[in-house]
Amino acid sequence: MTERRDTLDRARELMLMKRWQLPYACFMYAQDLCKDYGMCGETLLTAYAHYANYMEELPCSDEAYACDAQGVQFFNNLCGRKGSIGGEDD
Repeated sequence: MTERRDTLDRARELMLMKRWQLPYACFMYAQDLCKDYGMCGETLLTAYAHYANYMEELPCSDEAYACDAQGVQFFNNLCGRKGSIGGEDD
């Protein structure tokens, strides 16, 4: 049976990676959030969860870690990606 993954599972995987192993958009978003909120484990976990939720389109079981409008705007600007969570157009 395949284990079901969500944003927090993926965020925990990303927490174990070296910075140079992270996907570029993930690293840049984490850096951006750390500028605003300071670098700590919770900020990094949130950034990685937002990345997994929006960019990798993984489901989010905890609304506290769901990608918000700030994250959507950041990823759209960085990657030229259009759309929003849930597949609706902006």
